[in-house]
Order: sequence, then C-alpha cells, then structure tokens
Amino acid sequence: MEEKNLQLERTVFFCDAVVAIAITLLALEIKIPPTENGHLTFKDVLKEWRAFAAFFLSFVNIANFWKTHHSFFSHIKKVDEKLLWFNIGWLLFIVLLPFSTSLVSNFFSDSISVIIYSANILIIAIFQNTKCEDTYHSVQEAIQKLGTDYTHDRLIAKFTFGFWTYQFSKIEFAAAGSILLNVFPNRPFGTNQKTVFKNLFKINDIRNRIAHYEPVCFDGNTISIDRTERRYELMLDILTWMGCNPPRLLYGMDGVRKELAAIKAI
Repeated sequence: MEEKNLQLERTVFFCDAVVAIAITLLALEIKIPPTENGHLTFKDVLKEWRAFAAFFLSFVNIANFWKTHHSFFSHIKKVDEKLLWFNIGWLLFIVLLPFSTSLVSNFFSDSISVIIYSANILIIAIFQNTKCEDTYHSVQEAIQKLGTDYTHDRLIAKFTFGFWTYQFSKIEFAAAGSILLNVFPNRPFGTNQKTVFKNLFKINDIRNRIAHYEPVCFDGNTISIDRTERRYELMLDILTWMGCNPPRLLYGMDGVRKELAAIKAI
C-alpha cells in the first residue's frame, strides 16, 4: 500500500471515530431526573422534550456534516498538511457540538445558548467547504457532455476562468494534492498557492467587469486606468509563468496598450 493512501485511510478512519463519539455523547445528555414517587411515567419523559429536541437537531446536523465529509474525501487522493489542519479544525467544532447542544437543552429560552449553538454550526460549515465536491461534479458533467469528442484539451476549455481560479483556493488546492503549481513552471522562486490565487482572482475580477459592461477606467473613486494596466501586466506575467511567450501568443490580437493610450489621451 502506498504511503499516501495509508495516510488518507488513517485520516478518514480517525474522523469517522471522532464523529461516532460525538454522536454518542449527544445521547448521554438526555437525562430524566428522579421522580417524586420513584416511578416513571410518559409525563416525566415528555417534560424533557427540550433535551430530545436538541438531541435530534444535533444528530441530524452531525449526520449531514459527516455525509458531506464522507463524500468529499471519496474524491481526495492525497492528504497534505494544509488539508490535515483544516480537517482537525472541523473535528474540533464537531466534538464541541455536544457541549453547545447541552446549553440549548438546559437553557432553551436563553438567547446566549442559541447564539453559541448557531456559531458552532456556522464554524463547522466554514471548515466544511463543499466546493471540492462541486468541482468533481462539474468535471464529471463536462466529461459526459463531451462524450466521444472528449480530449484533455477540450475538457480544460470547458471550464470558466473562475473555475480555474478557485482551484487555487486553500481547500481545493490541498484536495488536488498541491500539484497545480506545476501549471506555472516559470513562476518566480517562492511563488506559492496563495500568490497564484490572489493574482488569478484579480484577473478574474476585471474579466467579470468587462463581461458585464462595467467601467474599467476607475481606480477606487478616481478616474484612472492604472488599475486596469496593472491587471493587464498581471495577465502577461501569468502567461509567462506558464511558459508562454506573450508577444508571440497575442500577436495581431492584443490592442490593449493602444486602447489604454487612447483613454489616457482623453
């Protein structure tokens, strides 16, 4: 067995065990206080409806989180340190859920307990980014649409610039095994995932502005094309990082500098 697969399996097994323990702890919070006559009635059980309601709510939440987590890791081939720490953060707030559930159960009408519980759920959702699963389904859908016309080049061309930009966000980059930097063999020394994502995000932003017919001759509230020029230079840099020759690649098509000069002359 390859080491990377062993690490992946250990991570998944550990997560499953922690989630199982968290769900078990939920049930331990359901307690029926001693009755006056020492006999249990349905009325005594129904008095604890808040505990049951909190239990079922958290059980469903943890089950849904685990289901999404399980689906997410079914697409993962390698676990690196970034993904491992994201996963540990996710587990931290999963194991805190029995505590926040007990607050809701014992202080049902107090807003502070609801706030803490809601914050707990929100933080888990933040750690549990589902974009990786969305990426997987997008790729599968594109492959199906191409059918017998499939080639690697056509598949790549099917996706938007925004799609490729977010492949360099933290979780998606880690899920892909941190290999996407190989797309930029000529990148400057020290260039990392964060730098690439930041630059691609800036390019995607101006691309969206142009596509939506929004003005690009402003830098903040000031009329200026400096921001647009910086984005253009960034595009050329990215092409260079990819091993392309921008002047040769864009020969006969690139009128950006001419148009920017015309705007400056106004």
